[in-house]
Amino acid sequence: MIIDQIDLLKSEERKLRKFKNYNEEASETVNIHLEEIRRKKDKLYKLCDLMGIDRPEETEPASNDSLYSRRVPQPTGRFGSALIHWQR
Repeated sequence: MIIDQIDLLKSEERKLRKFKNYNEEASETVNIHLEEIRRKKDKLYKLCDLMGIDRPEETEPASNDSLYSRRVPQPTGRFGSALIHWQR
């Protein structure tokens, strides 16, 4: 559960960085949110250390690899054939 929270924070951080690159006017507000995310991640990393949980990798996943696409099978053919085969 802690690792999932860290993954979600990383995903949110990536989205904010992309938005910041797109909209420079919002950079001050985005920086505040990014700092808050960093503090939350630091707290979760400290909790992982206290509990003896291995830290997740610090590498960024590929841009097309989101938390949603890793957990929910994505359709590969017409009419969601991957979802149909997944439910069997």
